[in-house]
Amino acid sequence: MNPTDPAELEGTAYLSLQNPCNASCPMCLSWRDDSVLTAGTVRDALRALADEGWQRVIFTGGEFVTHPDFDALLTLTGRLGLDFGFITNGTVLEPGHDWLLDSPRLAKVVYSRDFADPERHATWRKLPAFPEQDITQALARISDRGVFCQLNTVLMPTNADDLADFTTLPFWPSLHLWHLIPVKGAIARTWNEETRRRLRTTVATLHATPGPGPTLISPLPSGFADIPLTEVRTSRPTGSAVRGRSCTVELGQLYIDASGHVLPCNSIAWEERRTIGFGNLHEESAKAILARRRHALATAHNSGRLGCHACDPLNFATNIRRGSGGPAPE
Repeated sequence: MNPTDPAELEGTAYLSLQNPCNASCPMCLSWRDDSVLTAGTVRDALRALADEGWQRVIFTGGEFVTHPDFDALLTLTGRLGLDFGFITNGTVLEPGHDWLLDSPRLAKVVYSRDFADPERHATWRKLPAFPEQDITQALARISDRGVFCQLNTVLMPTNADDLADFTTLPFWPSLHLWHLIPVKGAIARTWNEETRRRLRTTVATLHATPGPGPTLISPLPSGFADIPLTEVRTSRPTGSAVRGRSCTVELGQLYIDASGHVLPCNSIAWEERRTIGFGNLHEESAKAILARRRHALATAHNSGRLGCHACDPLNFATNIRRGSGGPAPE
């Protein structure tokens, strides 16, 4: 079964319930911030999304399921007729969350995994080493019934040479997409020409590997074709990577971060989110912000802004598939 990725569908809202997390990943800034959306704020946002005709919500965070009111918020999501998905560090794939995984409204699961070796991954993220059997059984069960299953890997110099090991993971056949997301900030500075050359060779080999397994979305050969990985510092748009391509992702999606900002997507200009966003849920109602978003898009909001610089290669690939202009990736 080959389900459609909700990221390809209009009417998909990403909702970061909180920044606190049960992991402490070195490359992540979220868990260092204590922002949490209140249940009332989330309920207001969910009702406004449903009233506007949005189709689904992808919960993220920090680990979303540890939000104190998540169970009640998920119940409301279903009552409003919204499908849902989530991004998890593996917590939700453990036994005890069958009620969540077996929901008929579940449309997408994204599992974040940075090293194929479970112990190395657990040490890196400061998490327990979740049993591979539990993860494999959970992903197989939901994949078999048509839930879109995705693996996210933060791409770093420390794991770039081990990417081929991922193809031996026992849950590999259950995946539909593997998204390599280049690390940003200080860790990005440790790339050098040799590690980047080896990465390019590895990615080319993975793209050419036949057999079952997920589609690979990687920074090579897409958005980083002409940008040194050492220059990846933030999520700012970078003209040299996507010159001439206006972003189309924001037309059918939005992102609500744990600080309350309502943004065009989840990958651009975090440092400037007040200027590129539509408003903040702590300052006005979700209904008012969504109305402003409609008006802004109708008047070519951000039309001069170039698409993301492949800090989110998935958005880059989506823009290409939707025909937003410019040559296709290498």
